[in-house]
This record gives sequence, C-alpha cells and structure tokens, in this order.
Amino acid sequence: MDMEELGKKLQYLIDLEEIKKLQRKYQYWLFKQDYEKIVERGFARKTPGLRMEASDSGVFKEREGVERFFYKMVGQQKTRPGGFTMHLAVGPVIEIAEDGQTARSIWFTPGCAGNLWIWGVYMVDYVKEDGEWRFWHMLMTPFFRTPYDKGWMEMPVSGTLSSGLEDGPPSRWNPYDKTKTGQELFSHLPDAPEPYDSMAIE
Repeated sequence: MDMEELGKKLQYLIDLEEIKKLQRKYQYWLFKQDYEKIVERGFARKTPGLRMEASDSGVFKEREGVERFFYKMVGQQKTRPGGFTMHLAVGPVIEIAEDGQTARSIWFTPGCAGNLWIWGVYMVDYVKEDGEWRFWHMLMTPFFRTPYDKGWMEMPVSGTLSSGLEDGPPSRWNPYDKTKTGQELFSHLPDAPEPYDSMAIE
C-alpha cells in the first residue's frame, strides 16, 4: 500500500467517525428537545434538496421544511407535560462515496416516546459542506408505534404524526401487519447501501 492509498483509507476512517458522531449528536439533541441545534448544526445549509420525514409525518422539503418540521411540528413536544422522544441509532451500515462528498446509511432505531414503543429504521444521506458532514436527507420509518402495555401484535400503530404542515405524503410508511409475509413486511425498505462513486446534488 502506497502513501496515497494509505491517505485515502485514513480519510475514510476519519469521515466515518465524523458521520457517526453527527448521528449520535442528533439522537441526543432530539432527546433533549434541542431542536435548534439539530437544524442549525446538523442539517446542510448550502446544499439543495434537503428532506426530513418521520413515520407518517409526510415529507418536509428544503431548509424551510426542515425548520417547519422541528420548530412547529416536533417542537410541540416542549409544551407537553412529561413529553419526550428517545430514539437510539445502532448497527449502522454506512457507505461513503468514492469522491468523499456524500454518504448513505441505514441505522436500526429502537426507541420510545411518552408511553409508546417506536422501533424502526433510519435512512440518512449526508453531504460534506466546507469539510464538515451535515444531514442532507433523513427518513425514520417505524416498524411499530405501539403503547407499551399492548404491544405490536395487538396495536401496531397508535396516533399519527400527520400535521398538515408537510410538503408531501409519506414515502415509506408501512407499519407492522401480522397478516403480511416477509417480502410484504419489508417491501418499503431499500437494500443496504453499497459502495458508489458519487451522488448527484439536486
């Protein structure tokens, strides 16, 4: 291995750790209801095509949509007595583009909010702006959102995140249905990220 190859591998490992660090910060900021940090320090500021979506919220587009999602929709959590959201992000599959400017990932997310168990998958794309990784596209799709005392077999979905503030309908909302087989249960999920050269900035 020559010095150029070694330098590329080192940069890849640095980028990988920076992406993981950003994702961990997001989970902590979400739990602490520090939505301002999520928006200002987490999401891209210069790159077009921002998207945010969670559960059946519908999709929120561009910077204004991301702000609307966290400040107006999720931000209501701050006024709810006892309200909280705890989503972990574990077991990631992360692929960084060959050009080092974008990355794709899938994370498992066991979590809870208030009296609900919410377990599912995060699908996150990242973009590097001025040498710093930022969120570009984020989608959290739960497998179930169920009261802790009932479970997903009895009540796989409780409540809704639909608010009328979204820019479009949900793209991958497909909660647990015990009548479906494996192919149907997971048909809304993409394949795990594979190595790629670059991602077009739209």
